[in-house]
Amino acid sequence: MRKSGKIFIASLITGSLIATPLYASDIDAIEMQKQEAEAAVNNLQKELQDALGKISRLEADMVIKADEITKANTDLETARKRSEEQYQAMKYRIRYMYEDGGIAAFEKIFTSGSVAEMLNRAEYVQKVHSYDRKMLDEYVRTKNSVGELKARLEQERKNMEALDAELTARSDRLSQMIASKQGEVSDLDARLQAAVIAEEERKAEEARRAQEEAERQREEKRRQQIVQNQQEQQPNRPSGVSEDTDRRPSAPSVSEKPSEPSAPPSQDHNSAGDMSAAQKIVQAAYSQIGVPYEWGGTTPNVGLDCSGLTSYCHSVAGISISRTSSAQLAGGKRVTNPLPGDICWTPGHVAIYIGNGKMIEAPDKNQYVKISNVRASAYIRYW
Repeated sequence: MRKSGKIFIASLITGSLIATPLYASDIDAIEMQKQEAEAAVNNLQKELQDALGKISRLEADMVIKADEITKANTDLETARKRSEEQYQAMKYRIRYMYEDGGIAAFEKIFTSGSVAEMLNRAEYVQKVHSYDRKMLDEYVRTKNSVGELKARLEQERKNMEALDAELTARSDRLSQMIASKQGEVSDLDARLQAAVIAEEERKAEEARRAQEEAERQREEKRRQQIVQNQQEQQPNRPSGVSEDTDRRPSAPSVSEKPSEPSAPPSQDHNSAGDMSAAQKIVQAAYSQIGVPYEWGGTTPNVGLDCSGLTSYCHSVAGISISRTSSAQLAGGKRVTNPLPGDICWTPGHVAIYIGNGKMIEAPDKNQYVKISNVRASAYIRYW
């Protein structure tokens, strides 16, 4: 995994070991900070998923609410048309009874052949008036009821739109916070890797100094033994003769010649291993060219980060290696003459060496797996 500025941070930390040495406690503290930042990212992602779920459900409810408003408008329009029809029918009846018939309508009631007929006609007129009044009252009630329903639905829709805007703004804020925290995790990962490298170099320096001290002590012991042997081989001197004036330096015998100090064991392993495995590693790297970079990605043909690419390529060759770049550095054999299939390592970044000064890498976010010129502080071999 790599982010802009990681190499600079790692170089800055490792380059200042003398002034501010890093120890295991520093690594533990950075690791704890990284874990806390990753936990914060997970919590923010859960909040974001919750907000997105609410937005999805709210949008579905808004669709239903819009349908209810449409139906209310339809019902209101239907009531209005029915009222208009009733009004036209009422005007027709009134005109028939009063306008066209004039006073004759009343005369028909009172000049009926019998009281029963007169009451029947009067009752008919009353029923007509009652029916019209009933229809008018029904229209008023329907209009008021539908109107109130429509107003309530409109208000509910406005409330939903306001809630939707609030949830959307919250989602945007959470997305920004997640991006910021992910950047913090990346920076902490760079610091952690740099601290691990610094700790490894500190231990190596301590081992080198201990070896030098042991060699110095052996050399001192050997020198003292030579002096003691020379003193034991000196003949007795006549009295009055000064030992200092008579002593002559003598060259040490062959058996007394200082031995060359043994060289420290080399960390360089240049012997080639399984070339068929190396070829599979390179072929796997070529197969991923064009795959998008994804922070923490381990899925071939979908999304990979730098250490995800190298671990996948080795898995194709049947080789299991660690997941992070620092662990890959620590687990393999360092070589000085790289061969195709080796890992090109720099602080916080790894790639696959393919020969001729080229490597295949997953560079950084918003980029794709590609062939690049070699950048390497060390070469690591696992095959």
